[in-house]
Amino acid sequence: HFIEAEQEVFLFIDLKKCYGRRLDPRLRSRRDWVGVLLIGCVLSNALGAGLGLTETWLRGLGDPAKSAQAGYWIGKYLNWFLGNTAPCLLLVPLMFRALSPVLVRSPFFCQGFLGGFERSSGKRLGKRWADLPMTAKVMALLVVGGILPMSLVGGWTLIVAVKEANQLAADTNAEFARTMRSNIDRYDLMLRHWAEGIDRDGLRGDALDQRVRQLQETSKAFEHLHVEDLADVVARLGSDALRETKLHVVFFEEGPAGEVRNPGNLWGFARLKPAADGTRRVLIGKIAWEAGTPFYSQWAAFEAILVYDQHGNVLYRAAPPDLDNWQPDLDALSAERVVIQHGRRRWHLAMAEIPRLRMRFLTLTPVRAGIAAVLSTMPKGAVVLIHIVIFASLIFGGAMAQRISGRVLTIAEHVRNAGGQPVPLEIPVTGADELGYLAGTLNRISTELAENVRRLRRETAEKERLAAEMELAREVQLQTLPEHPPEVAGYEFAAACRPAREVGGDFFDFFSNAGGCVVMLVGDAVGKGLRAAMFTTETHGLAHAAALEDAAPDEILYHINAAMVSARGPSHNFVTLFCAVLEPAEHAFRYASAGHNPPLLLRNGRTEQLHLGSLPLAILPETRYETHTVFMVPGDTIVMYTDGVTEARNPGDQLFEMHRLEAVIRRHAGASALEIHDAILNAVHEFADGAEQSDDITLLVIRRTE
Repeated sequence: HFIEAEQEVFLFIDLKKCYGRRLDPRLRSRRDWVGVLLIGCVLSNALGAGLGLTETWLRGLGDPAKSAQAGYWIGKYLNWFLGNTAPCLLLVPLMFRALSPVLVRSPFFCQGFLGGFERSSGKRLGKRWADLPMTAKVMALLVVGGILPMSLVGGWTLIVAVKEANQLAADTNAEFARTMRSNIDRYDLMLRHWAEGIDRDGLRGDALDQRVRQLQETSKAFEHLHVEDLADVVARLGSDALRETKLHVVFFEEGPAGEVRNPGNLWGFARLKPAADGTRRVLIGKIAWEAGTPFYSQWAAFEAILVYDQHGNVLYRAAPPDLDNWQPDLDALSAERVVIQHGRRRWHLAMAEIPRLRMRFLTLTPVRAGIAAVLSTMPKGAVVLIHIVIFASLIFGGAMAQRISGRVLTIAEHVRNAGGQPVPLEIPVTGADELGYLAGTLNRISTELAENVRRLRRETAEKERLAAEMELAREVQLQTLPEHPPEVAGYEFAAACRPAREVGGDFFDFFSNAGGCVVMLVGDAVGKGLRAAMFTTETHGLAHAAALEDAAPDEILYHINAAMVSARGPSHNFVTLFCAVLEPAEHAFRYASAGHNPPLLLRNGRTEQLHLGSLPLAILPETRYETHTVFMVPGDTIVMYTDGVTEARNPGDQLFEMHRLEAVIRRHAGASALEIHDAILNAVHEFADGAEQSDDITLLVIRRTE
């Protein structure tokens, strides 16, 4: 902003507006819309869907039956991508358009943040915040906007995880028990079906061995599937394992010490028909447990697995020392999961029954294991990574703030050193970011400002010189106008000239010639300003000279036109002139017009226009003019004027026009010449209603008294 005071020009630069030019998130152009929709909605969701699907594939969470099909993963990717992109395309532009103006006006936006809270300058907190260095503000922004929300979310997540850990552990424990039951039942039925097929086909010898190999290769459910003599099985395993002839799943073989995930080796058998020699045989196999059991919850920690028969005898037991002296009341237990208290620990207990096989399967998980299981889902380096991110954000945020602060201080120092003098700045801050743009803008603005100030001073000096010359020309022009109207018995005169600028192209005059007649002149040169004023001055002088030699108005106009054409030749610059000669003795008003507006004659309350004349002056040589005569009777009034009266404009761009002028004159019939003169000027002024005067206004009124 330029403010001129006492020949000094001061520069005020709104740094916040300059800095905030490229910090406006509002969508103002097609480029902004394309950037938000393409990058913020489409590309970001495409990348997110790809990363999420990759994580799903690496963890094996997809459908095992379809995971080998490319179309399955393509379909999941498209569902993920389209499901997130469609809401973004609807909500993101709406949020930008609705919330961005509110955000920009808030004190937390970059403009207000770097400069402090504008509205709280009178409060202690606002003053302290505004006085903080920008490094501290950025660090505070990192803490409030990053570390604090992360800590709150992490704490809340931990609370929710601890709260739900027990339920998760119980659910997983029950799920594992149900899985064991279903698999044991499935394997038992499978062995029975195979044994019935072998008996039905009557396979023996090599045919039997080939069938067993085919079954093992086809199902992959058993290891070491073979046919064995029942007596050998009894001798090897003991009679307790076969106390019930209907029991097809015979025993659990304990696994390695301390291994809780694998419940040992589960063996099953199905009886075959006796051989011809009476030997009893069985189809026996070791269950491929890990291959056949889908462990849905790989993090589940089982600390006790117990298997009982229908009489409460232990078929298998794998439990920690805390449960060595614990014996369940199988009849009191239900199939639903329960929580028991033994020793100093609480346990989730789940029981799965296999009625057909007369078995009860129990799994136990400690309550605290649920919390450990939830925490174990986090990647091993997640906590370390979070701490690294926090401290890295502090370090890099501080470094960024120091760099920004140094660049801002450099800009402020150069602006301060420049003071109030309009000198070019050379701020050594580069780059394509906002501060680099600000420094470049200030350098360019200061250079242009210095040049503009120098040009302004030159133009101001030139305007002052021209104003002095125009004032002098105005004084000269006013001196050419008569100071007082002539004193003629029986007549009143009133006249005025109001130029639209310092000087104008209108003039009037009345004076007495040697014959005692009163010569009256009203002229209007084309245009306005200094050139028109010079033209009227020349015309005025020629009219005076011609009127002293000739008394007839037509001859006066003829000699003026001849002198002007001979001096400069035919021209587009012309002047209209109305020339009248009043002969008081005969009350004759003789006049001739060179293209001027027709005067108005007021007689008996009615107005009429006097006859028009010929071409304006200084257009063609040898132009002839005609003299007309009006004999004035008492009460007659003649109004001579220029087009500045009838062509005056109001704010609605309407013209005053002739009918309004005639109406004013008729309303003041019987008034003096001065009263009619003032009434016309007042009417024009009221009609203009403050609009700028568009043309010079000249008025001359003559009236014969009663």
